[in-house]
Amino acid sequence: TAIESKLSAVSTKVENAILTIDALIDELGLGGLEYELVDEESYRVTGIGTYSADILRILPTHSGLPITEIAKNAFSDAEFSFVTLPATLTTISAQAFQNCIVTTMKVETTTPPTIDSTSFEGTTIDEIYVPEDSLALYVSAEGWSDYESIISGY
Repeated sequence: TAIESKLSAVSTKVENAILTIDALIDELGLGGLEYELVDEESYRVTGIGTYSADILRILPTHSGLPITEIAKNAFSDAEFSFVTLPATLTTISAQAFQNCIVTTMKVETTTPPTIDSTSFEGTTIDEIYVPEDSLALYVSAEGWSDYESIISGY
């Protein structure tokens, strides 16, 4: 219908605006997170740095390259009301979110990132949202299946 078409167009514009803002934040170095070049083609988040917000949104890119990993102890002992993990993420290392409190986590990647049995060690997570079409993959994936009762599709 015409309304659905207009809503879709507005949604696309909003998504593009968010990507533009994210790129500007990254370019100006205002994000505060710490990064390390994994290889010549991707980055990993290594620490919280000067980031101090209650809502953590890991951007899909840093310096024009995809963020594919979260390093060991990157967010240990942190507290967030909302965490968004990018679609570019492939690995959440051991103890990456050790002893954290996370109210809600949204994972944007359709393929469950590889996690270690200690990636969320000692962490309280109330709910995890994953792409609806990937829900079955997450609830059966190694490591993620431990969180089946709190994983929902969006």
